Amino acid sequence: MNIKLGLIIFFVAIITYNGLSQSKSDLLKQAKQFLEQNNYKESSKIYEKLLDSKLKEKDLVLAARSFSNNRQMDKAAMTYSLLLEKEKDDEYYSGYAEYLHHSGQYNQAAIAYKAYLKQLKKSDRSRIQIEQNILRCLNGAKIKRKDKAAIVEPLSKVVNTSEEEFAPIPSRNFNGRYYFSANRALSKKEEAKRNQKNQNQINAELYSIEDNNGNWSVMKSLGEGFVSADDERILDFIDNGKGIVFLRTNSLTGKSEVLVKHFESLKKEEVIKIDLPFNYDAGDRDLCLFQDSVCIFSSKMNGGFGSYDLYVSINRNGKWSNPLNLGSVINTPFDEVSPFLSKDGQTLYFSSNNLNSIGGLDVFRSEIKAESGTWSIPENLGMPINTSLDEDQFRLNRNGLSAVFTSNRKDLSIGGRDIFIAYFKDELEEQFYDESGTILSYLINLQSLPERKIIKPKTAIKETLVETKTIIVESISTNEDDFITSTKNSVSIQNLVKVLKQFPDVQIQIIAHSNTSSNNMLNLFSSVKKAEELAQALRDKNISDNRIQTIGVGNIALIAHPAINGLNNPQADIYNNRIEFFIPPSSNMNANFSYANLKVHEAFKFNPQFKFQNSRSDITYSILIGESTQMLSRDISIFKNTELFCEYRNGKYYYYAGVFDKFYKAINFINEYSLARSTPIQAFNFGKYIDLGSIINYVSQNPDLILLIDYNKSNK
Repeated sequence: MNIKLGLIIFFVAIITYNGLSQSKSDLLKQAKQFLEQNNYKESSKIYEKLLDSKLKEKDLVLAARSFSNNRQMDKAAMTYSLLLEKEKDDEYYSGYAEYLHHSGQYNQAAIAYKAYLKQLKKSDRSRIQIEQNILRCLNGAKIKRKDKAAIVEPLSKVVNTSEEEFAPIPSRNFNGRYYFSANRALSKKEEAKRNQKNQNQINAELYSIEDNNGNWSVMKSLGEGFVSADDERILDFIDNGKGIVFLRTNSLTGKSEVLVKHFESLKKEEVIKIDLPFNYDAGDRDLCLFQDSVCIFSSKMNGGFGSYDLYVSINRNGKWSNPLNLGSVINTPFDEVSPFLSKDGQTLYFSSNNLNSIGGLDVFRSEIKAESGTWSIPENLGMPINTSLDEDQFRLNRNGLSAVFTSNRKDLSIGGRDIFIAYFKDELEEQFYDESGTILSYLINLQSLPERKIIKPKTAIKETLVETKTIIVESISTNEDDFITSTKNSVSIQNLVKVLKQFPDVQIQIIAHSNTSSNNMLNLFSSVKKAEELAQALRDKNISDNRIQTIGVGNIALIAHPAINGLNNPQADIYNNRIEFFIPPSSNMNANFSYANLKVHEAFKFNPQFKFQNSRSDITYSILIGESTQMLSRDISIFKNTELFCEYRNGKYYYYAGVFDKFYKAINFINEYSLARSTPIQAFNFGKYIDLGSIINYVSQNPDLILLIDYNKSNK
C-alpha cells in the first residue's frame, strides 16, 4: 500500500513539474513574440514575472532588452547585473552597451562597445556601426560636461501618452498655443468601423493645446475639415499663420497629398491641395515654409550626400524652383531631417544622426553667412535637449525663449514619441527680428552652395553633530549638474538626513539660488527645480514629503561678484548657484540650528541687496503674481528692486513678489505697480504658507492679520 502511494506521489510530481516547465516555456515564447513585434509593454510584463525563475542567459538578454525599451531602466540594470555573473556572449555585450548608452552612461557605454568590438570578426559588417557608436559615446561624455543652455520638460501630462505624439508647431499668432499630431487609442466602436474597412493601424489626427500662464488646457481636436478616417500629420503654417498645411494619407491606398485649410473656413470642402516641391510618396519628409515662398525639406532624391539630405526651393511668380541641396557642410552621409528656419532667415535648426551626435537624431544649429553664402559648422545643441535617442521636429517659439520638439528619450517620456518643451536660459537673438526675407532666395540661382571642404566621500560624519544642542546645517553648491552626488555635497546631505531623523518634528526649507541666465524668470524656475532635486533625494532617504518645503529665489541674493573689473568671474557660479537651508522654530524643538553658508574668497565677496530668509521671520506678506504647473509665462522684469521667489506646493508652482512685514506695505506695492485690486496677498509664518482657513489662529499674536482677512472677504 505504501509502495503504491509512493508511486502515485512520484508520478504526480513528475506531471506537475512538466506542467510548470511547459508553462514557463510557453510564457518565454510568448514574451519573445511580443518583443519581436516591438510590444515591449507586454513582453516586459512576462519577463518581470519570470525574473526569479533562474532564466537562461539568452532569455536574460531578451528580458534586459525588453525592460530597456519599455523604459524600465532599473529592471534593465538588475537584469544585466544577473548576466554579469554568467559567461558573456556577443549578444550580451551588444545589449549592455546599448543600455548604458541609452541611460546616459557614455564612458561606460564606450567601454562596453569596445568589448563587443573585440568579440566581432574583422569581416563583420556591424563593426562600422559599433565604431560609430563609440564616437557618439565620446561626444556624449564631452557634451555632458558643458553648461546646459535650457531646461527641458514634457509639454503637458494631457498631451503625452503611451501612444505617439509628434510634430509640435507653435502658433504664429497666439502665444502659448501649440498644434501637433497624435495617435490615440480607438474606442471599441471606432475599432469595429476600422476593422470593417481593413484598417489596422491607429491613424494620427491634428490637435491643439494652450498654455495659460503655465496651466495647460485640455487638448482639442481641430475638428471639421481636419479630421477624417485617414492619417493626418501637421507640416507648417501659411498666410501668416491663418492657414495650416498638413499631410493626409489614405488608409486604404497609402497615397498621400499635401493639403491646406484656413482656420476661418468652416466648410469641409474648403480643404484644398497645395502645390509644393515636396513628394511624400517618393520619400520626402519634414518641410519648413518661410514667408510662403521658401520651402526647406528633407529628401532621399538622387544626387545627395547620403541618406536624407536637406533641400531648398524658392517660389517665384507662382512657380517653385528645382530643389537645391544645401551642401556638404549641412548634409552628411547620415540623415538630416526636420529643418526649421528662424525669423532672421539665416539660422537653420535641423536634426541629424551624424558622427557629431551623441546617439540617434540630435538637434543642430547653423547660420548662413550673407557675405559668402556659406554655412557655419553645425553646432550640437547639447544636453538636455539632445539625448542618446532621437530628438527632431524642433521649432522655436516666436519670442525666442523656448522651443518644442519630439523625442523618444528614455527618461521623462511616457512611451513612443512624446512632445517636450525647452526653456532657454538666454533669449535667442535669431527670433528678435521681423521676417524680412532670407539670403537663401538669392543663392538659389547658383548651381550649388559653396562647400567647405570617483573618489569616495569622507565617511567621518561626526556623530556629535546631531547629539549636541547646537546643530550646524551647511549650504551646498549646485553649480554641477550632478550636485546631489558630488563628493562634498554627499557628505552634507547625508549629515542633513541624520539631523532630520534625529529630530523628526522639525521641518526643512530648501532655498535654492540660481544665476545661470539673463532671464530672471528662468533663474527663478531653474532654482526651484534644483530645490526639487534635493527634495527628491531627501524623500529617497525616507524623509516625509510634508516636512519639506521647496523654494527658488533665482538671482536676488548673489554672494559673489559675477564680474570683476568688467570681466566675467568664472568662480562666481560656484557660490551663486547654491542651496541654503532654514528650519523654522517649533515648540517641540530641543536644539538650536546654525547655518554655515558657502565661504567666498574676500576678493569675490558681494553684499546682496536682499537676504531672503532673514526677511521672512515671524509673519510676512507676499503678492501672488501667478501660479502654474510649469514655468510662468509672465514678464517679471517690471518688478524692480523686489524680492521674487517661487515655491513648489501641491503639484503647482506659486510665484511671489515682495516680502513685507506689514499688510499696508503689500497694499502699497499693489498700488505702485497698478496691479488689480483683487490680486491675492498671502501670509507666511517664518516662511511657511498659512492657508486661508488657518489665518485666524495667528491673529491673537499678530492683529495685523485682521486686515488680510478683511481684504480676502472684500475680494470674494
